[in-house]
Amino acid sequence: RSALSIKQGEFYWSDIVRIASNCPQLRICKLKAVTGTPTCPRDHPSSTPELFLAMPLPAMLNLKVFSLESIVELHPIGHPENCTSETLTRAISWLLKGMPHVEDFSFDHGQCILSRAEEELLVRPPFPCLDSGRVSWPASLRNLSLGHLCLSVQAFHTQSLPRLDSFSLSNCGESMPDL
Repeated sequence: RSALSIKQGEFYWSDIVRIASNCPQLRICKLKAVTGTPTCPRDHPSSTPELFLAMPLPAMLNLKVFSLESIVELHPIGHPENCTSETLTRAISWLLKGMPHVEDFSFDHGQCILSRAEEELLVRPPFPCLDSGRVSWPASLRNLSLGHLCLSVQAFHTQSLPRLDSFSLSNCGESMPDL
């Protein structure tokens, strides 16, 4: 199998490990949403990043395109949460270490879905901040797209991305125009 696109159904972080292990020739991987972040209630049966980020992601040496549209969509009623900045940074680093030749990397934290009643009662939590100084972006990267996360003005000042052709940010904080 050279391409995988999952647009619906529950998909967990641990499933990414299974894909990497079972589909070493995969070239394209596009995922709608991954669940099992620390925003899930403690009794939720899904795996959390703490359970697998310590293990390396099996290398997907042929992977050229990776897209993840959201890691946060649902939340416990009355408790909208985003993942922490630490978890966001660790998760992106973890993914990239297993994708050493990726050329097109798209990652969107997503946004908590709130009902109209919740919109009136609750404050939407701030997006987590990516510490890009702790992320090793592969030199093979041609297209980078990030969404619904916070970036500092200094986010990519120390990064060398010699092949980067396209850099896209969506809802990435007040410093977006200065990057």
